Amino acid sequence: MKISLNDFLAKVSTTKPGGEVLYNLNDFCTRLEEVDIINIFFDEDECYVFELFYLDDGTYNLYWIYIALKSVELPSLDDFILSYVGKQKMSMVCEQTKERLESLYLEVIKPDTTIAASKLLKCANFMRTSQEIIQEVVDVFQKRNTNFKFNTNCLFLSFY
Repeated sequence: MKISLNDFLAKVSTTKPGGEVLYNLNDFCTRLEEVDIINIFFDEDECYVFELFYLDDGTYNLYWIYIALKSVELPSLDDFILSYVGKQKMSMVCEQTKERLESLYLEVIKPDTTIAASKLLKCANFMRTSQEIIQEVVDVFQKRNTNFKFNTNCLFLSFY
């Protein structure tokens, strides 16, 4: 099944803390499993971002974890990684950082306007299972509540 990005997002469960629409990551993944192709309508050189939040007894924005979905003329993963980390050569970027960024960056090569839902699902699943992400959330919330338990149902995405 093929669906537009806006129609896809309209099907995902949301919450609105502080008025901002956040999409439940577990439901986002479930919905991705139901489609094959997502149609994306980019403006010139536009990049869509799905930023990760954890909502429990408070809101925590994992601003450094996001899916970047970009329309490009030529593959540019290396350029994205170098600009993200502020380095000039890929050899200067540690393997763990490369792997994380490769897991969260998707390109749509022009003139194509579609992406396989499975690619987006791979990124979203990385957000749900990454030990680095889980540990950061646990570290933050255990400071407030020593009985805190990580729950993937509390992971949400903003979209812009």
